[in-house]
Amino acid sequence: MDTNEELYKIIFTNDAINEMENVFNYISEKLYAPKATKNLMLEIDENINNLKYMPRKYRTIKKYDELDLEYRRMIIKKYCIIYTINENEKKVYITHLYHSKQDYFNLF
Repeated sequence: MDTNEELYKIIFTNDAINEMENVFNYISEKLYAPKATKNLMLEIDENINNLKYMPRKYRTIKKYDELDLEYRRMIIKKYCIIYTINENEKKVYITHLYHSKQDYFNLF
């Protein structure tokens, strides 16, 4: 990677933060699997951090909002992370985290 290349800044929306907390709490407390929670958190963190270098790594999804934003989907284990890129500001916005079995197109 070119060291002069500007990295993207990762920003989590409030919805994404709440959804991640809910997933982690569910796995840890309801399923009594704190180790699985930690492993999932680490994997999600690693993949999201890689977006700083390659935000276009994951495919676009055919969902546009009233702001006409293009969204991308990252799949990690059984979870979809939805994000959008602001090229002008060099920012990646993590907008949602859903279980892959959810109909996430109609949720955001």
